[in-house]
Amino acid sequence: MNSRRDFLKASGAFALGAVLLPDLAKAAHRKSVNDVGLQLYTVRNDMLKDNVGTLKKIAGIGYKEIESAGSQKGSYYGLKPSEMKKVCSDLGMTLRSGHVHYDKNWQQTVDEAAESGQEYLIVSVMPTNGQTVDNYKSVAEVFNKAAEVAKKSNITFGYHNHDSGGIG
Repeated sequence: MNSRRDFLKASGAFALGAVLLPDLAKAAHRKSVNDVGLQLYTVRNDMLKDNVGTLKKIAGIGYKEIESAGSQKGSYYGLKPSEMKKVCSDLGMTLRSGHVHYDKNWQQTVDEAAESGQEYLIVSVMPTNGQTVDNYKSVAEVFNKAAEVAKKSNITFGYHNHDSGGIG
């Protein structure tokens, strides 16, 4: 014989299942994602050896969106920004964004991103060190100005925190 507690658990699970079942059924029948992306840092060594060949392989396995990242040969792995854009376009891919550093060459970074057709520039580290409120305020001012420069070229600025320092 079931206890009252077992009955309530089973009833609750049934009710929850009934509520979630339509969403689960929809999820099971969804089509796959069409525009899967890849950050080129993932294949950085291959990009340095054979940039175009690697991009062909990436396209061949179905990637449609690309994010560049800095390398020993620059953000475009030895290609000019316009060349990178053309190769990606010819392969049915979009160079959507760049994973970059903010430095004294920011305007050049923005200009190259615009030439390559990127919509986003994502800065991965703060331009100054220090886990203090004053430093964070200073960085916010720098990033706001960087975003204004990017916006003039129709590029959206973003920050993806890679800093690993502790707070304190």
